[in-house]
Amino acid sequence: MNILSLIQNQLSSQTIGQISNAVGEGQEQTKSALSTAFPALLGSLVGKANASPSGLSEVFNTIKQGQLQGGWTDAIGQAISGGPPPAARQSLLSLILGSKLGPVADFIASRCGIREGSATSLLGMAAPLLMGTLGKQVSSQGLGEAGLGQLLSSQTNYLKDAIPSGLANTLGIGNLLSGTQAPTASARSAEPAYRETSYRDPASRETDREPVQASGGGGILKWAWVPLLLALGAWFVASRMNRPSDVGGTPERTAVTAGSGQDSRTATPIPDSRTVAPVQSPRTLDFSSLSLTPGGAADNLAKSIASGNWNNTIELSGSTTGSVREISSVLSAAPTVKVRITGRGDTEEAGLSRANAIKNALVASGISESRIMTSGQTGTGVPTINLMR
Repeated sequence: MNILSLIQNQLSSQTIGQISNAVGEGQEQTKSALSTAFPALLGSLVGKANASPSGLSEVFNTIKQGQLQGGWTDAIGQAISGGPPPAARQSLLSLILGSKLGPVADFIASRCGIREGSATSLLGMAAPLLMGTLGKQVSSQGLGEAGLGQLLSSQTNYLKDAIPSGLANTLGIGNLLSGTQAPTASARSAEPAYRETSYRDPASRETDREPVQASGGGGILKWAWVPLLLALGAWFVASRMNRPSDVGGTPERTAVTAGSGQDSRTATPIPDSRTVAPVQSPRTLDFSSLSLTPGGAADNLAKSIASGNWNNTIELSGSTTGSVREISSVLSAAPTVKVRITGRGDTEEAGLSRANAIKNALVASGISESRIMTSGQTGTGVPTINLMR
Protein backbone atom coordinates (compact mmCIF):
# COMPACT_ATOMS: atom_id res chain seq x y z
CA MET A 1 0.00 0.00 0.00
CA ASN A 2 1.39 3.37 -1.07
CA ILE A 3 0.49 6.00 1.54
CA LEU A 4 1.76 8.82 -0.67
CA SER A 5 -0.57 7.77 -3.49
CA LEU A 6 -3.56 7.78 -1.13
CA ILE A 7 -2.82 11.39 -0.29
CA GLN A 8 -1.78 12.40 -3.81
CA ASN A 9 -5.16 11.26 -5.17
CA GLN A 10 -6.82 14.02 -3.15
CA LEU A 11 -4.65 16.82 -4.53
CA SER A 12 -6.89 18.01 -7.36
CA SER A 13 -6.29 21.30 -9.15
CA GLN A 14 -9.12 22.88 -7.16
CA THR A 15 -7.62 21.69 -3.89
CA ILE A 16 -4.18 22.97 -4.84
CA GLY A 17 -5.76 26.33 -5.66
CA GLN A 18 -7.38 26.52 -2.21
CA ILE A 19 -4.12 25.67 -0.48
CA SER A 20 -2.11 28.15 -2.55
CA ASN A 21 -4.60 30.89 -1.67
CA ALA A 22 -4.32 29.98 2.00
CA VAL A 23 -0.52 30.33 2.05
CA GLY A 24 -0.25 33.12 -0.53
CA GLU A 25 1.90 31.25 -3.07
CA GLY A 26 1.48 30.28 -6.74
CA GLN A 27 -0.29 27.04 -7.58
CA GLU A 28 2.69 25.41 -9.30
CA GLN A 29 5.03 26.31 -6.44
CA THR A 30 2.48 25.05 -3.90
CA LYS A 31 2.01 21.78 -5.76
CA SER A 32 5.77 21.27 -5.94
CA ALA A 33 6.16 22.08 -2.23
CA LEU A 34 3.44 19.60 -1.21
CA SER A 35 4.99 16.89 -3.37
CA THR A 36 8.12 17.35 -1.26
CA ALA A 37 6.48 17.99 2.12
CA PHE A 38 4.47 14.76 2.32
CA PRO A 39 7.46 12.48 1.48
CA ALA A 40 9.61 14.44 3.95
CA LEU A 41 7.12 13.90 6.78
CA LEU A 42 6.54 10.24 5.93
CA GLY A 43 10.27 9.66 5.56
CA SER A 44 10.89 11.17 8.97
CA LEU A 45 8.27 8.87 10.52
CA VAL A 46 9.84 5.84 8.80
CA GLY A 47 13.27 6.84 10.10
CA LYS A 48 11.91 7.43 13.60
CA ALA A 49 10.16 4.06 13.70
CA ASN A 50 13.21 2.29 12.27
CA ALA A 51 15.65 3.90 14.71
CA SER A 52 14.32 2.32 17.91
CA PRO A 53 11.29 0.54 19.43
CA SER A 54 10.56 3.63 21.51
CA GLY A 55 10.36 5.71 18.33
CA LEU A 56 7.77 3.36 16.85
CA SER A 57 5.82 3.41 20.11
CA GLU A 58 5.76 7.20 20.08
CA VAL A 59 4.38 7.28 16.53
CA PHE A 60 1.76 4.62 17.29
CA ASN A 61 0.60 6.34 20.51
CA THR A 62 0.33 9.69 18.73
CA ILE A 63 -1.88 8.19 16.04
CA LYS A 64 -4.14 6.49 18.59
CA GLN A 65 -4.35 9.63 20.73
CA GLY A 66 -5.31 11.71 17.70
CA GLN A 67 -8.05 9.24 16.80
CA LEU A 68 -9.49 9.34 20.30
CA GLN A 69 -9.58 13.13 20.26
CA GLY A 70 -10.78 13.40 16.68
CA GLY A 71 -7.71 15.50 15.89
CA TRP A 72 -6.39 13.77 12.76
CA THR A 73 -8.34 13.67 9.52
CA ASP A 74 -7.59 11.77 6.32
CA ALA A 75 -9.63 14.21 4.19
CA ILE A 76 -7.59 17.07 2.77
CA GLY A 77 -10.65 19.33 2.55
CA GLN A 78 -11.10 19.19 6.30
CA ALA A 79 -7.39 19.79 6.82
CA ILE A 80 -7.66 23.03 4.84
CA SER A 81 -10.92 24.37 6.25
CA GLY A 82 -10.32 23.46 9.86
CA GLY A 83 -8.24 20.74 11.35
CA PRO A 84 -6.14 21.03 14.51
CA PRO A 85 -5.35 24.51 15.89
CA PRO A 86 -1.92 26.01 15.10
CA ALA A 87 -0.49 24.99 18.48
CA ALA A 88 -1.47 21.35 17.89
CA ARG A 89 0.01 21.43 14.38
CA GLN A 90 3.27 22.86 15.70
CA SER A 91 3.40 20.17 18.39
CA LEU A 92 2.82 17.48 15.77
CA LEU A 93 5.55 18.90 13.52
CA SER A 94 7.94 18.90 16.48
CA LEU A 95 7.12 15.26 17.11
CA ILE A 96 7.67 14.22 13.49
CA LEU A 97 10.64 16.40 12.51
CA GLY A 98 12.10 17.65 15.81
CA SER A 99 15.17 19.82 15.28
CA LYS A 100 15.01 19.13 11.52
CA LEU A 101 11.88 21.27 11.05
CA GLY A 102 13.87 24.41 10.20
CA PRO A 103 16.27 22.71 7.76
CA VAL A 104 13.41 20.85 6.03
CA ALA A 105 11.40 24.07 5.64
CA ASP A 106 14.52 25.81 4.29
CA PHE A 107 15.06 23.00 1.77
CA ILE A 108 11.46 23.06 0.52
CA ALA A 109 11.44 26.85 0.29
CA SER A 110 14.70 26.99 -1.67
CA ARG A 111 13.82 24.10 -3.97
CA CYS A 112 10.25 25.17 -4.75
CA GLY A 113 10.68 28.95 -4.79
CA ILE A 114 8.37 29.84 -1.87
CA ARG A 115 8.85 31.66 1.41
CA GLU A 116 10.17 29.73 4.38
CA GLY A 117 7.06 30.67 6.37
CA SER A 118 4.87 29.25 3.59
CA ALA A 119 6.86 26.02 3.63
CA THR A 120 6.32 25.70 7.38
CA SER A 121 2.57 26.36 6.95
CA LEU A 122 2.32 23.66 4.28
CA LEU A 123 4.12 21.20 6.54
CA GLY A 124 1.63 22.11 9.27
CA MET A 125 -1.28 21.28 6.94
CA ALA A 126 0.33 18.08 5.68
CA ALA A 127 1.28 16.59 9.06
CA PRO A 128 -2.24 15.97 10.48
CA LEU A 129 -3.44 14.71 7.09
CA LEU A 130 -0.59 12.19 6.97
CA MET A 131 -1.29 11.04 10.53
CA GLY A 132 -5.00 10.75 9.72
CA THR A 133 -4.25 8.61 6.66
CA LEU A 134 -1.99 6.33 8.70
CA GLY A 135 -4.59 6.22 11.47
CA LYS A 136 -7.28 5.09 9.03
CA GLN A 137 -5.08 2.19 7.93
CA VAL A 138 -4.33 1.25 11.53
CA SER A 139 -8.04 1.28 12.36
CA SER A 140 -9.38 -0.45 9.22
CA GLN A 141 -6.75 -3.20 9.29
CA GLY A 142 -6.70 -3.59 13.06
CA LEU A 143 -2.97 -2.95 13.20
CA GLY A 144 -1.03 -2.96 16.40
CA GLU A 145 2.32 -1.37 17.02
CA ALA A 146 4.20 -4.09 15.13
CA GLY A 147 1.76 -3.88 12.22
CA LEU A 148 2.30 -0.13 11.97
CA GLY A 149 6.05 -0.75 11.92
CA GLN A 150 5.66 -3.12 8.97
CA LEU A 151 3.43 -0.63 7.17
CA LEU A 152 5.98 2.15 7.61
CA SER A 153 8.87 -0.10 6.54
CA SER A 154 7.00 -0.98 3.35
CA GLN A 155 6.98 2.71 2.35
CA THR A 156 10.76 2.90 1.76
CA ASN A 157 10.41 1.66 -1.84
CA TYR A 158 7.98 4.49 -2.61
CA LEU A 159 10.06 7.10 -0.78
CA LYS A 160 13.20 6.34 -2.81
CA ASP A 161 11.77 8.07 -5.86
CA ALA A 162 9.88 10.77 -3.95
CA ILE A 163 12.57 12.28 -1.70
CA PRO A 164 15.55 14.18 -3.18
CA SER A 165 18.86 12.79 -1.98
CA GLY A 166 19.79 16.05 -0.29
CA LEU A 167 16.56 16.05 1.72
CA ALA A 168 16.99 12.37 2.63
CA ASN A 169 20.40 13.20 4.09
CA THR A 170 18.94 16.13 6.01
CA LEU A 171 16.34 13.78 7.49
CA GLY A 172 19.05 11.25 8.32
CA ILE A 173 17.47 8.44 6.25
CA GLY A 174 19.79 8.43 3.24
CA ASN A 175 21.31 5.06 4.17
CA LEU A 176 17.91 3.61 4.98
CA LEU A 177 16.48 4.49 1.56
CA SER A 178 19.57 3.36 -0.33
CA GLY A 179 19.69 0.06 1.56
CA THR A 180 23.34 0.49 2.58
CA GLN A 181 22.99 -0.82 6.12
CA ALA A 182 24.84 -4.06 5.29
CA PRO A 183 28.45 -4.65 6.47
CA THR A 184 31.01 -2.63 4.58
CA ALA A 185 33.12 -4.19 1.87
CA SER A 186 36.27 -3.60 3.89
CA ALA A 187 34.79 -5.45 6.86
CA ARG A 188 33.80 -8.36 4.66
CA SER A 189 37.20 -8.53 3.02
CA ALA A 190 38.86 -8.63 6.43
CA GLU A 191 37.00 -11.83 7.37
CA PRO A 192 39.11 -14.93 6.59
CA ALA A 193 37.66 -17.57 4.29
CA TYR A 194 37.44 -21.04 5.73
CA ARG A 195 37.36 -24.54 4.28
CA GLU A 196 36.28 -27.75 5.88
CA THR A 197 38.92 -30.37 6.70
CA SER A 198 38.39 -33.77 8.26
CA TYR A 199 35.50 -34.59 10.56
CA ARG A 200 36.56 -34.39 14.15
CA ASP A 201 33.73 -36.52 15.47
CA PRO A 202 31.67 -38.68 13.09
CA ALA A 203 28.81 -38.70 15.59
CA SER A 204 28.57 -34.95 16.03
CA ARG A 205 29.57 -34.18 12.41
CA GLU A 206 31.51 -31.14 13.68
CA THR A 207 34.24 -30.01 11.35
CA ASP A 208 37.62 -28.47 11.76
CA ARG A 209 38.05 -25.27 9.79
CA GLU A 210 41.28 -23.67 8.74
CA PRO A 211 41.87 -20.39 6.96
CA VAL A 212 42.14 -20.70 3.19
CA GLN A 213 45.39 -19.29 1.88
CA ALA A 214 45.34 -16.82 -0.96
CA SER A 215 45.86 -18.32 -4.38
CA GLY A 216 49.48 -18.90 -5.36
CA GLY A 217 52.32 -21.38 -4.99
CA GLY A 218 53.60 -22.67 -1.69
CA GLY A 219 56.91 -23.69 -0.16
CA ILE A 220 60.14 -22.12 -1.42
CA LEU A 221 58.58 -20.65 -4.55
CA LYS A 222 56.29 -18.30 -2.66
CA TRP A 223 59.41 -16.57 -1.20
CA ALA A 224 61.21 -16.23 -4.54
CA TRP A 225 59.99 -12.66 -4.99
CA VAL A 226 61.60 -11.35 -1.78
CA PRO A 227 65.12 -10.70 -3.19
CA LEU A 228 63.61 -8.92 -6.17
CA LEU A 229 61.53 -6.71 -3.91
CA LEU A 230 64.59 -5.83 -1.81
CA ALA A 231 66.59 -4.94 -4.93
CA LEU A 232 63.82 -2.69 -6.21
CA GLY A 233 63.63 -0.99 -2.81
CA ALA A 234 67.38 -0.29 -2.80
CA TRP A 235 67.20 1.15 -6.32
CA PHE A 236 64.31 3.43 -5.33
CA VAL A 237 66.15 4.79 -2.25
CA ALA A 238 69.30 5.45 -4.30
CA SER A 239 67.38 7.26 -7.02
CA ARG A 240 65.63 9.45 -4.47
CA MET A 241 68.95 10.38 -2.82
CA ASN A 242 70.46 11.50 -6.15
CA ARG A 243 67.39 13.51 -7.19
CA PRO A 244 67.44 17.31 -6.67
CA SER A 245 65.31 18.35 -3.74
CA ASP A 246 61.94 19.84 -4.60
CA VAL A 247 60.77 20.51 -1.09
CA GLY A 248 58.99 23.81 -0.70
CA GLY A 249 58.16 24.47 -4.35
CA THR A 250 58.69 23.51 -7.96
CA PRO A 251 62.07 21.87 -8.72
CA GLU A 252 64.55 24.13 -10.52
CA ARG A 253 66.95 23.50 -13.42
CA THR A 254 70.29 25.36 -13.36
CA ALA A 255 71.65 26.63 -16.66
CA VAL A 256 75.36 27.55 -17.09
CA THR A 257 76.12 30.55 -19.29
CA ALA A 258 79.18 29.89 -21.47
CA GLY A 259 81.92 32.40 -22.20
CA SER A 260 82.31 33.89 -18.77
CA GLY A 261 84.94 33.25 -16.20
CA GLN A 262 82.41 31.89 -13.77
CA ASP A 263 79.16 29.99 -13.74
CA SER A 264 76.17 32.24 -14.05
CA ARG A 265 73.35 30.07 -12.79
CA THR A 266 69.74 31.01 -13.30
CA ALA A 267 66.79 29.14 -11.89
CA THR A 268 64.37 27.85 -14.50
CA PRO A 269 61.23 26.18 -13.19
CA ILE A 270 60.69 22.64 -14.47
CA PRO A 271 57.05 21.88 -15.26
CA ASP A 272 55.72 19.38 -12.73
CA SER A 273 52.42 17.58 -13.20
CA ARG A 274 52.02 17.57 -9.43
CA THR A 275 51.87 21.35 -9.23
CA VAL A 276 48.42 22.45 -8.04
CA ALA A 277 46.68 25.07 -10.16
CA PRO A 278 46.63 28.45 -8.39
CA VAL A 279 43.41 29.82 -6.96
CA GLN A 280 41.73 32.20 -9.33
CA SER A 281 42.89 35.75 -8.67
CA PRO A 282 40.17 38.11 -7.40
CA ARG A 283 41.21 40.59 -10.08
CA THR A 284 40.08 38.16 -12.79
CA LEU A 285 36.58 37.80 -11.32
CA ASP A 286 33.70 39.93 -12.51
CA PHE A 287 30.48 40.01 -10.49
CA SER A 288 29.08 43.12 -12.19
CA SER A 289 26.74 41.09 -14.39
CA LEU A 290 25.08 39.42 -11.39
CA SER A 291 21.82 40.70 -9.95
CA LEU A 292 22.59 40.83 -6.23
CA THR A 293 20.62 42.46 -3.43
CA PRO A 294 22.71 45.42 -2.18
CA GLY A 295 24.01 44.67 1.29
CA GLY A 296 22.69 41.11 1.12
CA ALA A 297 24.63 37.97 1.93
CA ALA A 298 25.56 37.26 -1.70
CA ASP A 299 26.61 40.88 -2.27
CA ASN A 300 28.87 40.77 0.81
CA LEU A 301 30.28 37.42 -0.29
CA ALA A 302 31.13 38.80 -3.73
CA LYS A 303 32.85 41.82 -2.17
CA SER A 304 34.86 39.58 0.17
CA ILE A 305 36.03 37.44 -2.75
CA ALA A 306 36.90 40.47 -4.90
CA SER A 307 38.84 42.16 -2.09
CA GLY A 308 40.48 38.96 -0.85
CA ASN A 309 38.95 39.40 2.62
CA TRP A 310 39.06 35.75 3.72
CA ASN A 311 38.32 36.55 7.37
CA ASN A 312 34.91 38.12 6.78
CA THR A 313 31.95 36.32 8.41
CA ILE A 314 28.71 36.87 6.51
CA GLU A 315 25.31 36.39 8.15
CA LEU A 316 22.53 34.58 6.30
CA SER A 317 19.85 36.53 8.12
CA GLY A 318 16.11 36.03 7.62
CA SER A 319 14.82 33.63 4.99
CA THR A 320 17.57 32.00 2.96
CA THR A 321 15.34 31.23 -0.02
CA GLY A 322 16.33 34.24 -2.11
CA SER A 323 19.87 34.54 -0.84
CA VAL A 324 20.69 30.93 -1.71
CA ARG A 325 20.03 31.63 -5.39
CA GLU A 326 22.24 34.73 -5.31
CA ILE A 327 25.01 32.94 -3.40
CA SER A 328 24.88 30.16 -5.98
CA SER A 329 25.38 32.70 -8.77
CA VAL A 330 28.40 34.19 -6.95
CA LEU A 331 30.01 30.77 -6.43
CA SER A 332 29.35 29.88 -10.07
CA ALA A 333 31.21 33.04 -11.10
CA ALA A 334 34.12 32.12 -8.80
CA PRO A 335 34.56 28.38 -9.49
CA THR A 336 37.73 27.94 -7.39
CA VAL A 337 36.32 29.46 -4.21
CA LYS A 338 35.27 27.25 -1.31
CA VAL A 339 33.04 28.24 1.60
CA ARG A 340 32.06 27.04 5.06
CA ILE A 341 28.48 27.32 6.31
CA THR A 342 27.91 27.32 10.07
CA GLY A 343 24.45 26.65 11.48
CA ARG A 344 23.25 27.19 15.04
CA GLY A 345 20.62 25.46 17.11
CA ASP A 346 19.76 23.99 20.50
CA THR A 347 22.48 21.39 19.90
CA GLU A 348 25.45 21.15 17.58
CA GLU A 349 23.60 18.44 15.65
CA ALA A 350 20.63 20.76 15.13
CA GLY A 351 22.98 23.52 13.95
CA LEU A 352 24.71 21.13 11.55
CA SER A 353 21.36 20.03 10.13
CA ARG A 354 20.46 23.64 9.41
CA ALA A 355 23.82 24.23 7.70
CA ASN A 356 23.42 21.05 5.65
CA ALA A 357 19.99 22.19 4.48
CA ILE A 358 21.54 25.34 3.00
CA LYS A 359 24.38 23.27 1.52
CA ASN A 360 21.91 20.86 -0.09
CA ALA A 361 20.04 23.79 -1.64
CA LEU A 362 23.30 25.12 -3.13
CA VAL A 363 24.23 21.66 -4.43
CA ALA A 364 20.77 21.36 -5.98
CA SER A 365 21.45 24.63 -7.81
CA GLY A 366 24.61 23.21 -9.39
CA ILE A 367 27.42 24.00 -6.93
CA SER A 368 29.85 21.12 -6.34
CA GLU A 369 29.41 19.47 -2.96
CA SER A 370 33.19 19.40 -2.47
CA ARG A 371 33.28 23.22 -2.39
CA ILE A 372 30.99 23.54 0.64
CA MET A 373 31.95 22.60 4.19
CA THR A 374 29.44 22.68 7.05
CA SER A 375 29.60 22.85 10.83
CA GLY A 376 27.17 23.19 13.72
CA GLN A 377 27.29 25.28 16.87
CA THR A 378 25.09 25.63 19.93
CA GLY A 379 23.37 29.01 20.00
CA THR A 380 20.52 31.15 18.71
CA GLY A 381 22.31 33.13 16.00
CA VAL A 382 21.54 32.96 12.27
CA PRO A 383 23.60 30.76 9.93
CA THR A 384 26.84 32.28 8.62
CA ILE A 385 29.10 31.72 5.63
CA ASN A 386 32.88 32.16 5.42
CA LEU A 387 35.44 31.88 2.63
CA MET A 388 37.92 29.02 2.83
CA ARG A 389 41.42 28.82 1.41
